[in-house]
Amino acid sequence: EAFIKSLYAVGYPREIKSILLSVGRAYDKGAMLGAMRTFHAYGIKLYATAGTYAFLTENNVPATLALWPNADDNKPSPPADAVQAIDLIAQSKGGVAGGGVNLVINIPSPRKVDEVTNGYAIRRAAVDYGVTLVTNRQIAERLAEAVESSREGRDGDADLTPESWREY
Repeated sequence: EAFIKSLYAVGYPREIKSILLSVGRAYDKGAMLGAMRTFHAYGIKLYATAGTYAFLTENNVPATLALWPNADDNKPSPPADAVQAIDLIAQSKGGVAGGGVNLVINIPSPRKVDEVTNGYAIRRAAVDYGVTLVTNRQIAERLAEAVESSREGRDGDADLTPESWREY
């Protein structure tokens, strides 16, 4: 409860409807698989950049491919339902009803220049368009746990309205 309240207090969305995932290293992808499954299980639409999309597909987690900002990095030819990552974030300006996302999880991989450049463009767009951004794997995992906890009612009827520390 305290974790989710702290997220709400700093502006995280109260209801996550769709997420853009871009998780760099294989280790981080594996560690986040449970969280990604949780998001999907609770009806959250997942979009993922190429490597994360391939990982999710291999692990039977449905997602839509989100193309890298640099078109040269989108090989081989993407499926017909693929969307541009930056466009997806930009559409969020009008709310998720406009087809965008309301959360970006971008766990950078410092190893590949193209991932650093594309990852920066995705993070920059999230900030520019006011979309909540998570860049830490452990925070993303705790967020999935909080989604699961709040949707299963484990917090009971707890009032999750953020309060001043003095009110405790």
